[in-house]
Amino acid sequence: MKQFFDRYLFNSVKMLVTQIVIAIFGLVLAVTCADDKRLILRIFGSVFAVLFYMFLLYYDSWNIGYKDRSLQKKNPFTGLLMSLVANSINILLAIFFLLGTLNPASNFCAGIGAFGSFVALLGEGMYTGLLTLTVDGTPLNKMWYSYFLIILPALLATSAGYLAGLHEFMMTGLMKTDYPESDRPETGRGKRH
Repeated sequence: MKQFFDRYLFNSVKMLVTQIVIAIFGLVLAVTCADDKRLILRIFGSVFAVLFYMFLLYYDSWNIGYKDRSLQKKNPFTGLLMSLVANSINILLAIFFLLGTLNPASNFCAGIGAFGSFVALLGEGMYTGLLTLTVDGTPLNKMWYSYFLIILPALLATSAGYLAGLHEFMMTGLMKTDYPESDRPETGRGKRH
């Protein structure tokens, strides 16, 4: 486990920082479209922010997987583990909100649930537009399971990106391989005839 943290902690922290930056972007989009007349625009903005976040996670984890393909011992779950570390705060906040939902009569549980909800809405701002949608008259941001469900796309994108990089599978031309000097294809420059 120590080897995992030594090798991948920076990447997990980078994913968390990416989440915070995209959360701010998503909050700005959601606040811009906050009134009821702009519901479709708010949903579109939130979906765009989430997809952009997923792309960034996929791209970063693809690069990590690509670099790890030369390791002697490969772990296909490394992408998932990195994402779990990066999302550990989100998981903790979802548990806080769940506690507040399960026991709202307790001042402590209600307070910790409100804290979890508030911080989660700020830290996962790219989902704000989607969490304002209602199901049977109740907004999704009042349903405990929504805070667990919004963690899943990050876990999936990071896992898929890492595995794709590990197996050198490129979905787009955006995935540029960084060849070491010894593996660079011959370009014709500097060749002696």
